[in-house]
Amino acid sequence: MAISSEGVISNAAQMFREVKDIVKFEFYLGEVKIITKDDVNVFRADYSLNSDTQIEELSAAIRSGNVDLVRCIINTIFNSYRINGFDINRVRACGIELYIIIIKHCEDCEISKRIKNITKINECNTVSEIKDFILNTATALAKKTYDSVISGQNRVIEKVIRYVHENIHDENLTLQYIASKILYLNVDYLGKLFKKETGMRFSQYLLKVRMEKAKELIKQSPGDIKIYEIANATGFAGNPSYFARVFKKYTGCLPKEFKYELDDKKNKVIS
Repeated sequence: MAISSEGVISNAAQMFREVKDIVKFEFYLGEVKIITKDDVNVFRADYSLNSDTQIEELSAAIRSGNVDLVRCIINTIFNSYRINGFDINRVRACGIELYIIIIKHCEDCEISKRIKNITKINECNTVSEIKDFILNTATALAKKTYDSVISGQNRVIEKVIRYVHENIHDENLTLQYIASKILYLNVDYLGKLFKKETGMRFSQYLLKVRMEKAKELIKQSPGDIKIYEIANATGFAGNPSYFARVFKKYTGCLPKEFKYELDDKKNKVIS
């Protein structure tokens, strides 16, 4: 139902034209609604839109997996349709064009299925239905991209961690080497990604792995430990004294003291 402004009978013709103009917005406001001039004026507020820029931003948001930005841009685009008073056929045409731009970001195996779904736009009765259909498609693609990016990042960090454990004895083991020679990535990017995924810098993680490995080797040693052998096995080759200092800083005691404490505990348990 559309209701005009109040007026006298002599203004009936003008009021009737106003109602005819208002009722056009049924498409935007949905069915079973009472529409007044105030509702229409909200849509006709001043608004500027650079559609080309927003399409580029939408594509970039989908490619980067930014779901919130995708949702924001599509809402803004559909607000512009309302504000400019596009009729139902124009909104459908614009929706189809927007949908085609979105599904270009699908994988090849998905495009055929997505193209078949384009007929659903013509079956929509309100702008909200069209927007929801397009929004669901775009956010699903962005979410898929985001999950893929996260999965890829996890695999990269898994490779770093595995390489560290397999080469813990290498005194020249650095993030720079892993980034440039193993993964072919920018070292700054890899460092930030490693910190994001593990919660610690690579140097901190490497030290932790080396010290835990040293503790394990000391525990497994049946008799007196040879500091230089443990130093060689944990990446401190040729510098056992430095290894001992680092070990003390990490554990609170020197390697031999750590060994004595372990043996003492074992003897107490046995006795």
